[in-house]
Amino acid sequence: MRKLIYLTGQIDHPFLCNEIDQFRKHFDEVLVVAYDDDIKSCDALSKRYDFKYVLISGVGRGFGIMLDLLAWSRQPYVKQELKRQGWFGMKALKKRAYVYLYGLYGVKLKRLLDGYVKPEDEVYVYSFWLSRPAFGNALISNWYGDNVRNCVSRTHRYDLYEEENELGYLPFRQYICENIGTIYFSSKDTIEYYSNKHYSDRKQPVYKLSYLGTRAFERKKLRAKDELVIVSCSAIIQRKRLDLIVRFVKELMKKTPNCRWIHIGDGELEDDIRRMAAAELPQGSYEFAGRVTDDDIYDIYRDRDADFFVNLSDSEGIPVSIMEAMSMGIPIIARNVGGIADAVCDGKNGFLIDEVEAIEVTLDRTAERVARAFRDQIAYGALSESVYQMWNDTFNGKRNADLIAGDITGDSSACIPEITVI
Repeated sequence: MRKLIYLTGQIDHPFLCNEIDQFRKHFDEVLVVAYDDDIKSCDALSKRYDFKYVLISGVGRGFGIMLDLLAWSRQPYVKQELKRQGWFGMKALKKRAYVYLYGLYGVKLKRLLDGYVKPEDEVYVYSFWLSRPAFGNALISNWYGDNVRNCVSRTHRYDLYEEENELGYLPFRQYICENIGTIYFSSKDTIEYYSNKHYSDRKQPVYKLSYLGTRAFERKKLRAKDELVIVSCSAIIQRKRLDLIVRFVKELMKKTPNCRWIHIGDGELEDDIRRMAAAELPQGSYEFAGRVTDDDIYDIYRDRDADFFVNLSDSEGIPVSIMEAMSMGIPIIARNVGGIADAVCDGKNGFLIDEVEAIEVTLDRTAERVARAFRDQIAYGALSESVYQMWNDTFNGKRNADLIAGDITGDSSACIPEITVI
């Protein structure tokens, strides 16, 4: 039997739902291994998409698990990882605890899979994140040897960039590097980052570029209109820089006064951003929609007739929020950070902000370009068509999931090309 072991975080994550339907076409059975989750939600999704699932958190506790963890900690690669972290200081202790968190994941995973893989099975292992799931992936490749035909992992952002972790550390980078066959990167920027780390001199995985994607949705209807509607969608946290969005909208309103900004999402800085918006923008010209479902996001874009999507974060991979807007033909305004340039081509499907001058000057000039494009319906129509075609060619979730599944199994003649890093 051809089996896929799919290691992920939360089962109800939209990424899984986007992929699993296509993956099922390539395997006799899919087993999803996830963190703790709502059982009712897991049951409903597993029936809808026809996969089995197990939850790491549901595995035994107590003395037996501690004995397994102790035995695991005596393995040479674990001793080496612990030794690198040192013994003294609070940061060293936290890093060592992080190592054991990975170990707990591993020993629970072994219990979950005990007896699952049969001698006649063809096993493929796929981890969505290059963190604990990828560590589990590497362990499985050693546990089941010749049964494992391919073991691969995706990587995105927080699971790749060590600086994004509060400890500046992600455990078992060398072990994962040496025991995974292929890593699928979400942007060109992520490939460059990983290759520069040189986690191992003995073995490197194959590097491939495989974009995520979103489902198709109703295209934006192009028509002449007076009100320019800007939308954004993110957590309201420091890295997302909603303060810059407020400043940008303020500049845009100088060029086209009939302008409205709608933000979807919440977060720890929401009160601060609300106060800033109240101080800088006219009353009634902005709206905080809060956290909504994925379907509601599309409904807001359609019902409010969104004209541009804006993202001014300090760092990003390629946000799914941008892909969602692109799927409807909504042009993008974004800072040129991380993998953004993989999605936004300046002047063709949106406006890419390169900060070669002071941010105030940059925001003012971008606001002028946006206002000018909005007033010119031919120019705006070209932006909208181009951004949709970019989504369809590059970020179509159904196509991308089918392509990566075929690449993992070798079923597809259109394999994802290997990236050679010098």
